[in-house]
Amino acid sequence: MAYQADSSVLRWMKSDDNATNLTWAKQTDERVWFKAIDDIKPYLRNYMWLVCGFGLPGNFLIIALILRMRSRGMSSYLIVYLAVFDSLALIAKLVQRNIFYSNVRLEDIGCKMVSIPEMSCASIANWTLVFISAERFLTVCYPLQRQRWLTDFRIKLILIVVPLFLTGYAISLNVVFQYKTKSRCGTKYIKFYQYMVIPPITNIVAPFIVLLIFTIFVLKSIRSVSKKRSLRLKSVTSLKEPRKNSQSATQEMENTLSNIMLAAAVLFFAVNALYCVYTLIMFPVYVSNLTRSVTFTRYSALMISDWNHALNFYVYVLFSEGFRANLLRMMRSWSCCSRMMRLCFWSETMAVTDNHAQSNANAMEQTSTSSIV
Repeated sequence: MAYQADSSVLRWMKSDDNATNLTWAKQTDERVWFKAIDDIKPYLRNYMWLVCGFGLPGNFLIIALILRMRSRGMSSYLIVYLAVFDSLALIAKLVQRNIFYSNVRLEDIGCKMVSIPEMSCASIANWTLVFISAERFLTVCYPLQRQRWLTDFRIKLILIVVPLFLTGYAISLNVVFQYKTKSRCGTKYIKFYQYMVIPPITNIVAPFIVLLIFTIFVLKSIRSVSKKRSLRLKSVTSLKEPRKNSQSATQEMENTLSNIMLAAAVLFFAVNALYCVYTLIMFPVYVSNLTRSVTFTRYSALMISDWNHALNFYVYVLFSEGFRANLLRMMRSWSCCSRMMRLCFWSETMAVTDNHAQSNANAMEQTSTSSIV
């Protein structure tokens, strides 16, 4: 009995030592993690100014261009909706980075609230892109069913309900934050490592996978449609020239929107691929050994991912011929308006100058007349 008691005590002491060593190892990993973050805090604060400098003017031009198009439908307003939430995500990220990495004492309420706008706006923008790809998939692959399944009322309802749900989801995730020492925020009800995985999976990895599926189907459908069209044009040579110019404004707009969706999808894949690899592969492997290189990889992937909300305008210009043509027309109209404004200002200035000269001449004539008298 004494031997059994001694052995149980030894097992308890051994398990207690293992738990202590595990706790000490995790604390050491967290110290390495936070030390690496302290080293890159200036970059995390300041790089968002560059991202916003590229992104906000581009998103403004997207909104102005789409709203100026002659033929607009609910699909066009989805692009505007995406540009609006991309802009809000950039502004929220700029504010969040400068607060979170500036050693500001946030207290518990600050730790809970500081990341909610950034997380909700970014996730709304990402899932809006997924919804646009689903709408393009139905338009290209099932055009008749699309009119029945996606009415304007249903699209508006989705655009209201989904942001509310994602905002509530962001609030529920950030409730676990509380203030800790040294102006840092930590998790309360779940482990910090779990929080590092859950938001990226739901806000980046899941949209990445769904968007990839829809993009593949859209590309296959567009390729099959283009093949059928080329065969039809070859078989009917007498109608070849009229068919080239037979596209209506609505068809041109649909082609432009499909190209815009594909360009946005390519950008999303390019800037979020590294973050998905880190979340699904690197983080589970290195979760028990968070070295500086792993930390730097995570934040490098995060900084690259933020460009997803800033470069849409530039990839639209690069990949969509219709978008480029509409942009050139808008620029010409703006230049004509500015030229007309300059001409009006110049004519008003000349009129004022002529009036002053005429009044001076009249005054001199009156003076000379009075002197003669």
